[in-house]
Amino acid sequence: MSKPHLAFFTPLNPMRTGISDYSEELLPYLGELASIDVVVGPYEPSNPSIRRRFEIIQPEEFQRRRTKYDSVIYQVGNSLPYHGYMVPCMASVPGIVVLHDYSLSYLVLGLTLLRGDFGALRSALDRQFGKRASIVARRLLLSLEDPYELSLAAPMVQMSRGIVVHNAFAWNWLRREFPEARSRLIPHGIAIQELAPPEPAVRRRYGLRPEDLVLASVSTLAYNKRLETVLNCLPALRRRFPNVKLLIVSGGRMGSALQRKIESLRLEGAVIQTGWVPWDEYRVLIRASDVVVNLRYPTAGETSGSALRSMEAGRPLIVSDHGSFREFPDDVCLKVPVDEGEGKAFQRAAETLLGDAELRAHMGAAARQFVCRNLRMEDAAARYIEFANEVSAEPGPALASQFPSARGSAVRRAFFSSVYKACRLRYVCRHYGIADIFQRLTRERHAAGAR
Repeated sequence: MSKPHLAFFTPLNPMRTGISDYSEELLPYLGELASIDVVVGPYEPSNPSIRRRFEIIQPEEFQRRRTKYDSVIYQVGNSLPYHGYMVPCMASVPGIVVLHDYSLSYLVLGLTLLRGDFGALRSALDRQFGKRASIVARRLLLSLEDPYELSLAAPMVQMSRGIVVHNAFAWNWLRREFPEARSRLIPHGIAIQELAPPEPAVRRRYGLRPEDLVLASVSTLAYNKRLETVLNCLPALRRRFPNVKLLIVSGGRMGSALQRKIESLRLEGAVIQTGWVPWDEYRVLIRASDVVVNLRYPTAGETSGSALRSMEAGRPLIVSDHGSFREFPDDVCLKVPVDEGEGKAFQRAAETLLGDAELRAHMGAAARQFVCRNLRMEDAAARYIEFANEVSAEPGPALASQFPSARGSAVRRAFFSSVYKACRLRYVCRHYGIADIFQRLTRERHAAGAR
């Protein structure tokens, strides 16, 4: 039996997103089961092994070849710069949409309000909000509604022939809103590597001493990752454990509000931010940590790849007791409530783990065992192919889509776009600080004009 021929849409490195890393881990396993063309945006992928093994094409070439594919898989996340290029192809060639984020707020708002298409946003909200769709759309226009609190995934679901999500939290959310959608829960796979000991040279490179206790945050700097909570607890933790350090492994700039927090708490010597690091260095830094912190609230239904990679590396976790984190066994992590007691609960959890090396070792071993038993990448790849074969055998109708609509006069679109950008200034300033405004909005504006 011949292998199925798939088109696989995804960002790849050098696009700095967790989905790039995930896809570069997944593709070799999928490549054992299918013939795959990888469809990317207008850049050259930097991973030589991916370039050698797979044909890399642009969306225009995909459209010319569209009838040759047995199935199309779109890896979709909440970013206009990384995923906006996929949407015209999703509308014309519906396929399997992998929702790494069930909110998709910034992708959809970028495709609509950032381009002044208020009507398309209102239509996207119709199913979820009915008569209130116009009110919610206006609140999003004015940044009076937190996008993290809503799901704007409806257009992507309606343009699909099948939906994949990576956790039960997102799957239940999807089935409540779209009970008729063909969907599959495929756990987020991890490529299992040999468990190597920490490398002392890595600690030295970042100014860490052998005796230091390292709390590591290995996720993005978005406000919902609760770094402010961690920083607020760090002085008390250092009074009990003077050698504790917070290692922030993340690209991008820390907002000015967090910088001021570090200065006001006199934590300059206790907080180390690496900036973006290559993939191999990222994994080594996880192994160099003692405890990984992965707080997250509100959640958009995403699965934390950084948390799973920390578990694969045998590191204990402190996570929020919310969203997909609730699906982690209690013996691999300590869970912190997201209510007003979050700070005290986090401090207690950190003190418990930092003060007990035996507990850290036990939880880390349990975490690795959980990943090895349940989240192997080869199992995820097999489930992708099984679902792709199912969808191609029974290709139920996808709704015809004109999303985004491109309706309205140029003047009207310019008005809505300007209002949205102005209100976004206030939103970004509130969550990240004034110094971060122009970098973030410039990146969004460039992405909005990319197609």
